[in-house]
Amino acid sequence: MAEISTVNPRQALDDPASEFNHPHEIVDNKGLTRGQKLEALKRWLFDVERRLASDAEGMGPPRQANGDVSLVEQIKAAQQELGGEPQGPA
Repeated sequence: MAEISTVNPRQALDDPASEFNHPHEIVDNKGLTRGQKLEALKRWLFDVERRLASDAEGMGPPRQANGDVSLVEQIKAAQQELGGEPQGPA
């Protein structure tokens, strides 16, 4: 039986990491438009890159930088899969 999407579109755009476990889940989601998917990925990329930058500047406790670097690559791959250019917010 098909699973009904329970993604909150507003939350997916504001904080995609709270709605999805992996960037590819955004690509596969049936409840979002292509534009919403690209915006969610763009936001997620911005959040991760900001976290990496603050870690590099010693702002706060160190996090899993290797995991974040891998996540950036996964987000960019998902953007490309949707036919968008890999990018963060303007």
